[in-house]
Amino acid sequence: MAPRLQWPRNGMCMLKSYFQRLFADPNSTASLVRRLLTEQAAGQWRRYALAFGLMGIAAASTALGAYLIGDVINQAYVHKNLPGIIILALVTAVIFMIKAMATYGQALTLARIGNRIVADNQRRMFARLLQHNIGFFADRHSSEFMARLTTGAAAASQVLNLLITSIGRDLLSLIGLATVMAVQDPVMSLLSVIVVPPAMLILRKMIRRIKTIAFHQFTGSTRILETLQETLQGMRTLKAFTLEDGMRARFDMHVAEVEKESNKWARIAYRSGPLMEALGGFAIAGALVYGGFRVIETGATPGQFFSFLAAFMLAYEPAKRLARLNIDLNSGLVGVRVLFDIIDHPPTEQPDDNHEGVDHDLPDGTGSGANTLKCPICPAIGPRPDTCQNTHCSTSMRSRVAVGRKRPVFSAR
Repeated sequence: MAPRLQWPRNGMCMLKSYFQRLFADPNSTASLVRRLLTEQAAGQWRRYALAFGLMGIAAASTALGAYLIGDVINQAYVHKNLPGIIILALVTAVIFMIKAMATYGQALTLARIGNRIVADNQRRMFARLLQHNIGFFADRHSSEFMARLTTGAAAASQVLNLLITSIGRDLLSLIGLATVMAVQDPVMSLLSVIVVPPAMLILRKMIRRIKTIAFHQFTGSTRILETLQETLQGMRTLKAFTLEDGMRARFDMHVAEVEKESNKWARIAYRSGPLMEALGGFAIAGALVYGGFRVIETGATPGQFFSFLAAFMLAYEPAKRLARLNIDLNSGLVGVRVLFDIIDHPPTEQPDDNHEGVDHDLPDGTGSGANTLKCPICPAIGPRPDTCQNTHCSTSMRSRVAVGRKRPVFSAR
């Protein structure tokens, strides 16, 4: 009896150890997805619940439409019942109207959630950048921050939408259609599932390469933006020293690198399409042969065969999207890592808790804060807000009113 009692405990320990290994790396797919769900999606759970419910309605409508096709076929070819066909046709129209409204509602809800997440991430990243000192920015090109702000903020929303639509739209639709297939013909439903394991084994090998290629695409796009920014800002110098050919060669090189990586990504990512098409073709061929045999030899109604076939064809697209989920997910998580690299970086500048606000000063030196402005380069306090009193520090000071507190803005002469 004693060894048997140890099995549940050992099973729990093995499960706990598995989850610890799964989330051990903070940059792994599982860790990043969990962080997105807890930090980004948790605050929008009500809207996500609404979108998920609307997706469930759309999935149920799709499955019900596939089931009713069998009844329509039977009413037409078996019972010869025209009024029954008209009633089923009207019911089908109502079902698809409900599906259309549910699809519109969930798309609108997800768009609003995505826009909110993008805005929040942009604010968080910008606030974090303001907490760093000059040395932090001196080691990096400004184009890197621009690329991180645009790519990283949008990537979190894209990954979350991908997860929600895969579970709420594709998985629920697949479950509903698989239920219709099982109700109409259980044996043929089991035969159609044979194509799933080979597809999963082949797709797993593509994920690692997709992650590397997606990161190279981001770095290449950042270099393109860097070259463009340097060209526009230094256009006078570029023209004065006739550096057009050198900058053009540099820009063309970065564009060629991004084009090469993009072609490589497309070659690997879209490899799942022919695979799923081929496996799906074999499954459909087997279903046609078995379904025709049942109708001809066993006396099964043609409505069962057509309903099964319709459900199988409708389930093909959700199944193909779910098969590509891991590839698309790892490609999108590259941008999420870019976002968290900035947000998680510890501040390099200590917060100025004792800083007192400065009233707005006029250009002529008048104003309540005229005698309290400090130079950012030296600790001197000037009697006027436009000059510093130290001879070694020549700065021109102008004031502005910032949101939250008022601080002088300095520009070098």
